[in-house]
Amino acid sequence: MQAFARLLLLLSASVFAVASSSSGSNGPPPNFGGTPGTAPAPQPPASQPMDPSMAHGLWKSNFGAVKLVPNLAAGSDVLEGVWLYERDGQEVIGYFSGKANGNVLKFSWEEPSSGAPLRGTGYLVFDPQGQSFTGSWWTTNRDRGGDWNGWREQAAEAAPVPEAAPVPEAVPNPDY
Repeated sequence: MQAFARLLLLLSASVFAVASSSSGSNGPPPNFGGTPGTAPAPQPPASQPMDPSMAHGLWKSNFGAVKLVPNLAAGSDVLEGVWLYERDGQEVIGYFSGKANGNVLKFSWEEPSSGAPLRGTGYLVFDPQGQSFTGSWWTTNRDRGGDWNGWREQAAEAAPVPEAAPVPEAVPNPDY
């Protein structure tokens, strides 16, 4: 069942990414924390009350398209997500999941890479209205990491509706 849920997430993210422009700053930044094991993991701020459903849906981020959904089998506060971006001309799809505590989501993640997949942990802090997030990520051995920022795609303002052309008056049809 979990494999099916991941597949649905991946397909949704792929469709979203096609319709979305990705950021040119994708990809992990160079060395985060220096020598593995020497830097403590960043800690999120204290959480604020927020319904976890405010985090659901599609996002844009500095790592491309993101989709977050609940894992209802594990509880409404457990979220799963995927992100999609390009690295060296190749599409990269990563997966993350974790438990939300108010507006803070602590997660573990995995991303394919040449050789062994990259894995790690991180956190996201959502604004309580569910319109943006900021956070940090790092690899398990802490040799890479950085910031992860996201925002909702703002709905385009409705274009003004042009005035309708005048409708000609009805002419009685003598055949009726």
